[in-house]
Amino acid sequence: MMTWIQVPLQQEPNQQLSFYANSLVIDVRIITRGEQVYMDVAVDETDVQTCVRCLPNLPIVDYMPWKLGGNLVFVQVGDSGNPFSYEYFNTDWELWYYYG
Repeated sequence: MMTWIQVPLQQEPNQQLSFYANSLVIDVRIITRGEQVYMDVAVDETDVQTCVRCLPNLPIVDYMPWKLGGNLVFVQVGDSGNPFSYEYFNTDWELWYYYG
């Protein structure tokens, strides 16, 4: 059975946060350049993936996701039609961590 945890984001173009899940400390850094959103992911202070382009509804970590113990994905909520952008984090687009 999959466990899903919503990762709280701010409506800011660049941000960094940490959360604890699946017995891991997961650090996420979001960087926005133009209209593109990128992410760095570290587990227990070890980089898992850096500067990966985030695409909606697709797993973010494509290289050794087992180090993350799961994966991260941006999911669209509702049907407002708003584009994938930091301006709509937590209203139209949510970041979720899943494992299991």
